[in-house]
Amino acid sequence: MTGFRKLWDELAPVGRDPVSGGYLRYAFTEPERWLRDWFRRQAADRGMSVEEDGNGNLFAWWGRPTPVTRC
Repeated sequence: MTGFRKLWDELAPVGRDPVSGGYLRYAFTEPERWLRDWFRRQAADRGMSVEEDGNGNLFAWWGRPTPVTRC
């Protein structure tokens, strides 16, 4: 099994509706919390730092992110 396939198989059942086959992963629900924890674990396993912005989005970095310069 490839690395991608293994990761995809871990995520596939999370928040899946068994009847419709669709996904419900609303904010602040158990599936969304599980996915956030999963993301943090995956980042930590790869030596990445995780930051959360004011909207609750998670970002993973190797090293310190550099500031963006706008022209």
